[in-house]
Amino acid sequence: PSTSKMLTFTRVIYTIGQFWALRQADMFFMDPTWQRDPVWSKKEKPAFIRSVIEDDSPIPELCIWEREDGVKVPVDGKQRLTSSFGFLDDDFCYFNLAGISWCATTTRAYYQPISGGVTRVA
Repeated sequence: PSTSKMLTFTRVIYTIGQFWALRQADMFFMDPTWQRDPVWSKKEKPAFIRSVIEDDSPIPELCIWEREDGVKVPVDGKQRLTSSFGFLDDDFCYFNLAGISWCATTTRAYYQPISGGVTRVA
């Protein structure tokens, strides 16, 4: 007799802001034992944020596991999430192509939440 479970996958669209809110509520666990430590450099993290905000580059799909207790755990995408959370937590800023520094606090003034997402207002 097999004790393995059948896995089911469901595609759900979340915003980074929704993941960030889950993490703030302790409903998102970033450090499962199988995940490597963050490896993106101090240059790569801001470059990723700039590409998302200024170039409107989509963030590739993430694979998230929801545990039985409802906590979400990244299976794939930890580097992208870590960089996004770091920016939103004001751990780092990025410089746009004009050389102007942007931090999450100033970016929040430039972007406003709309239905859980963000939209440019200026």
